[in-house]
Amino acid sequence: MADPAEKNMLERIPDGDNIDRLSELPNCVLLHILSRFKTKAAAATSILSTRWRDLFVSLPDVRLIYCVDSDGSGRDKLFSDFIDFANRVIRQRNKAPIRTLVVDVMHFVKSYHLAFESLLISAAAALSSCNVQRLFISVRMDKTTERFSIPIPPGIFSSKTLVCLSVNFEVDWNVPDFVWLPNLKRLYLFQFRLVDEDSIQRLLQGCPLLERLILKVHPFSYDSKSEESIEVEVLHISSPSLKSLVLFWNAKVELEFTVVVKSENLESLVCFLQGQHKVTIDAPNLKSLTVEGHVPDVHINQSLVSIDEAVVRAEFLSNVTNHSDLFLHSQRAFKFLSGMVNVKSLYLSQTTLQVIKDSEDGELDSVFQEALSLALVGQLKEIEIRSFEGEEHEFKLIEYFLKNGISLKKMTLIRDSWKTESDGCHRILSSKKCAEDCQILFITKRDALKLFL
Repeated sequence: MADPAEKNMLERIPDGDNIDRLSELPNCVLLHILSRFKTKAAAATSILSTRWRDLFVSLPDVRLIYCVDSDGSGRDKLFSDFIDFANRVIRQRNKAPIRTLVVDVMHFVKSYHLAFESLLISAAAALSSCNVQRLFISVRMDKTTERFSIPIPPGIFSSKTLVCLSVNFEVDWNVPDFVWLPNLKRLYLFQFRLVDEDSIQRLLQGCPLLERLILKVHPFSYDSKSEESIEVEVLHISSPSLKSLVLFWNAKVELEFTVVVKSENLESLVCFLQGQHKVTIDAPNLKSLTVEGHVPDVHINQSLVSIDEAVVRAEFLSNVTNHSDLFLHSQRAFKFLSGMVNVKSLYLSQTTLQVIKDSEDGELDSVFQEALSLALVGQLKEIEIRSFEGEEHEFKLIEYFLKNGISLKKMTLIRDSWKTESDGCHRILSSKKCAEDCQILFITKRDALKLFL
C-alpha cells in the first residue's frame, strides 16, 4: 500500500498521463542504469525512443560475451550474429571513451577464426580511437575442435591509454619489433606460446611502467614440425618497474631452457613449474616467494635479505633415477633453502621434505643444518607443515625447529586427524623449546580448509 506522500502524488497525476519521466533523467543517471545490463540488453533499449537511440554506445564498459548451449544446434548462425553485433557496437562508439572492453567467447571452433579475427581488428582499432583503459580477451575452445592458433593484430601492442591487458587464448605470439604500451601496469598472458627467444623481452621493453605480470607458458605448437624449429635456450624476464610476477609452465613444454628473472623492484614472485627448466632469480628486494612443482634447479643470485614469507611446495627430487641424481638434486635443494636466511614465515610441503626423508637417522642433524641453517631457523616467526604423517624424520625436523627457533611464535601442524597420543601430540609438546612462548597448533585438514576459505 502506498504511503501518504505517494498517494497524494498519484492523486495529482491525471488519468492517461503518458509523460516519459524515465527519459527525462540526465544522461549520467540513465547510463548508470544501463551499466547494470549486459551490452546486448543495453543495446535493445535503443528502440524505445530517439532519446535512447544512441545512449548505449556511451556506456563506459563494453562486454561482448558469446555463450550458447554446448549441443551445437544453430551455433554457427548465432556466432555470426554475435560478430556482426560486436563489430557494430565498436564502430558506433564514434570515439566515445571506453573504460573496459571485454571479449569473452565460449565453445569456439576452428570455423569461427576468420570472423573472430575481424572482431580483434575492431578491438585493436578501438584502443586508439576510444582510449580503452582495460582490455580482456578470452576464448575457450570447444572440446570437439582441433587445436589451432589465432594471430593477434599488431595494433594490440600500441596504445597510449591501455592500463591492463589480459589475453586468455591460444595465440600466435609474433610480437612486433615496435611495442609501445607506455601506461600498461598489468599484463596477464594465460596461453602464451614461445615463438622466439626475444619475444617476451621485446614486449616488456615496450611497457616501461609494468608492475604486474602473469605468464602461463603452454606448448610451443600442436605441429611437431613447428616445435622443432623453435630453439630457446634462455628466456629473459627483465623489467625495472616490475613488482609482481607469476610464472606457470605447462607440463607439455618439454624443451629445456633457462629462465632468468631480473628486477630490482620485484617484491612478489610465484613459480608453478613443470618440466626440466632452470630458474635464476636476481631480485634483491623480493619480499614474498612461492615455488611449486618440479624444481630441478632454482638459483638465487643473492641471499634474500628482504624476504618476509616463503612458500615451498617444490618437488626437488622429481626425475631422480639413481643415487648420483639424488645427491645432486639434494644439494641443489639445500643451496636453495640456505639462501633464505632472513625469512620470517616459512611454509614447507611434504614433497619438499622428501629430500630429508631419504637421509639416514644418524645423519639427520647434519642434514638439517645444511638444508635449514641455524641462522635461517633463528629468524623464523611462523612455521606451517601440512600433510603431517607422523614419520620419524618429521618429528626430528619439528624438534630441530623448536630447539633452535629463538624467534618462533607459532608452529602449525596439519594432518587428517589428531585423535590419540600415538599421533605424536605428546611427544611434540614435550620437546625442548628455545622460545618458551611458542604456540603449537594441531589442526585437521578439514578445519584448515575452513580457515582458508
